[in-house]
Amino acid sequence: SEGFLVELPRDVPEPIHADYEDMFGSHKSKDKRLKLKRERKTIAAALNAAVTTGAVEHHHRRTYCRQSLADLLNVLGDFPGLLGPKFQVVLTALSLSQDEIHYYFRHRAQQPPKGAKGYQPARYVDSDIFELIELHYRMRDFVMRNRKIVQVYNLEYLAGQDLRRLRELLDKQVKNPSVDNVSRMEAMLEQLRGIDVGAFMDGRVGYNFAGFRMNWYRVEAAMSQANEVPLTDLCQRFHIAVRHSECVDNVEELLDEHAGLADTWFQHELLLDEWRTVCLDSTELSGPAHAGAIFWLLAEWPLSATGHRPHDKPEVGKRCTQITEQLLDQLSTRCTSLLSQIVAQQLEFDHQLDAANAATQLLIGAGARTDKQVPPLTPASESHFRPNAQVTELRLLRRTVDALVRVLQRSVEFVVHDHAFVPREYLREALFHFACQFIGGSVIASQDKAGFLITRPTVLQRRIGLFASILVQLESYVDMNVSDLLREAMLQLVYTPTAADPAAKPFDYLLPATKMQFPEGCMLRPIVDFYVDFFVTKLATPQQIVWAPKHQAFISRQSSSLPYPAEEYCHIAELTALVRVIGPYGARVLSREMMVRVASELEQVKRFLVANEPHLKRINAEFSQPSADQAPKLIRDLDVFAQQLVSVGAMLHFHDLLQRALAAVNVELAPYVNGTLRAARFQYSNNLLLVPELLITDQLAVDSGLDEFDTPLAFLAKQQVSSADAAIWNLLPAAFTACFYSRVWGEALYLKSYEAHTNNMHCAARAMSAMMISVKRALCTSPEGELEVVAMLEKFVEISSITLLRFLSVNPSDLGRSVKLHSLPSVVIFLDLFITTCPLLKRDAIECHMPYSLMRSMYHDLLSKPQPKGW
Repeated sequence: SEGFLVELPRDVPEPIHADYEDMFGSHKSKDKRLKLKRERKTIAAALNAAVTTGAVEHHHRRTYCRQSLADLLNVLGDFPGLLGPKFQVVLTALSLSQDEIHYYFRHRAQQPPKGAKGYQPARYVDSDIFELIELHYRMRDFVMRNRKIVQVYNLEYLAGQDLRRLRELLDKQVKNPSVDNVSRMEAMLEQLRGIDVGAFMDGRVGYNFAGFRMNWYRVEAAMSQANEVPLTDLCQRFHIAVRHSECVDNVEELLDEHAGLADTWFQHELLLDEWRTVCLDSTELSGPAHAGAIFWLLAEWPLSATGHRPHDKPEVGKRCTQITEQLLDQLSTRCTSLLSQIVAQQLEFDHQLDAANAATQLLIGAGARTDKQVPPLTPASESHFRPNAQVTELRLLRRTVDALVRVLQRSVEFVVHDHAFVPREYLREALFHFACQFIGGSVIASQDKAGFLITRPTVLQRRIGLFASILVQLESYVDMNVSDLLREAMLQLVYTPTAADPAAKPFDYLLPATKMQFPEGCMLRPIVDFYVDFFVTKLATPQQIVWAPKHQAFISRQSSSLPYPAEEYCHIAELTALVRVIGPYGARVLSREMMVRVASELEQVKRFLVANEPHLKRINAEFSQPSADQAPKLIRDLDVFAQQLVSVGAMLHFHDLLQRALAAVNVELAPYVNGTLRAARFQYSNNLLLVPELLITDQLAVDSGLDEFDTPLAFLAKQQVSSADAAIWNLLPAAFTACFYSRVWGEALYLKSYEAHTNNMHCAARAMSAMMISVKRALCTSPEGELEVVAMLEKFVEISSITLLRFLSVNPSDLGRSVKLHSLPSVVIFLDLFITTCPLLKRDAIECHMPYSLMRSMYHDLLSKPQPKGW
């Protein structure tokens, strides 16, 4: 009346009620006096009772087993010494638990026979079944870990009470035994008398009572003969002694007999489906918290092979190994899926701190209209005690992840068949791929046919920080260094073989022949493409973006038509955040792309110098004469050359921003490395001649943000510039001075709020300084190379000073139609900007050619004027 199936060997459950009904229904007595109709009705009633009330009764039994095993584990965990006297109670509890687990899966696998009334499948579903399985195996494992307590207790019993009682019974009750039986029993008592409990506890001896039990079986068989005197008390005591002996040398066999679940292998498909439903996909803590029970079963299932079918063991073991690998992957994937939901919810909460949301309240208070007005909160409306559905769901997800992670941590290592599994490694691999996928996917904010937009670096850094803070919380439940995992993920995302080749020489990654290769999934590719597009395309749009030294950022004009504000991506704070994300490898790749493009402009500069060599030589020779004003009018492509300098200067300013960001992050995260590099830089003079032995220190300085002389550009220049063209390159000061006659300067207007020119002509100062220093460093071979570099810079200052003074001393109309200056002071202060960007000159280099009082008056004139409209 408790179940409709009886388990036969292996996977053959038998519907016992149908067999009894057939037997009673087909029985025919010879005298027709024996009728079994009533008994047959009783069988049918028992079937209905088994279907309706049996499932409920067994559910209560499983509940009782769970509570009893949990209580036993708690008590024995606090007092392990009780395991010896209570071992039989433990075996009884395990045996009952074993029966209930077999009953559950046996009746879950099949429907009751036809004719059964009141069957409800929901009654045969128990969401706590894996908790029972886990408690079952935890108790079994506890016994195995403390089996010496059981062995010592039973040895003491054998050597003490059992021996004394057997001696008394043998002397008292045996009157006329056969000689053989007496000798065997005396030999058994002698074996018990030789037990040394202390030696066993010290590990000096071990005991095997198989012979003791075999002797008793022989004695018992002999005493069962008709001519023997029945000795009930003696037999009972020997049975107790035999049981005690089994608890010494057969503890594992007893557990296999009373607590083995290997036969559940024959319902493993059903059991695995149940596990996925109850433990993997459920968010109720009773399921995920006990997901590790399946691994105990998988370790035992290969033992389902019997001696009659030994060839089943390797087949079952191989299948169990495959299942274990699949389940560990599914468990790890489930953890990352839940973490993904947690991260998404936390990001949604994080958007509450966006600037737009913070400004909404201010706009509402000021009476301004907004597209999406958020009504002000009522005081105390956001009570801490009021239930919040989102927060409740988030906490439930968090608890579920913690439960699954604890399961993987609890099983540090287990063996299935001939394979050892470490669940944490599966979790670590899943978290690693999850981190790479999340961080790499967070780089691109939007994408369409027109192009893509990367995530703002500060926003990206905050997202990664939030993501990292969620993963780091797992360290409370699993023995795993999540910080190292995140560093490995970030390194893989920014790693490029070209920029990180340890066998390459310093600055070899800059060479054009060394093609930059981005591995699949590298997050640097979209970042580099975005910034290259910014300088090649977006910055080339006139009167849209300006480099503002005062703010250390590229700033978009208020009426800019660009799809995004430049200051959100090219500000010192944004680049500092970017460097924290991409690290020195990523900064090296980004800097390389800028420097390679700057170096490629040197070839264009050389063509300009060669094409205008006669006119530049005339400027170089007659710059102090009024006739020098006629030569610039004859120079071809002067406006293109000036705009080229603006583009180069902008990229160099971006490189400077990147260097400052690197230095700031390096000081913050590696202050001792930064201090060591600074000290090393001061140990020798500036490596202006690019001495090969010192390039390694220059490389470290560039990667740490300590480079002051554009060493990467000088290294590239040395590959392009030859001493045969030294005379051509010496015309650079004259060519740069001629730019004052270009139409580009006629449109320049100084903006006091940005300390910049509207068309970015102030960026040309940075380009002129870098080009003259880099080219001269590439050409110089003598120890006086630094003096030659300074001489070229001073030559430019001298020529340009006299030219600008001539602009101030004559009527602008006399300079010719090609020069129509919108603001002459905006041009004159260019020399001061040049000195500011040049690392090898001081302000006294101008003083001997142009009085600084004149320069101050130019600044005063510019700063007293109002800001132009639209800026």
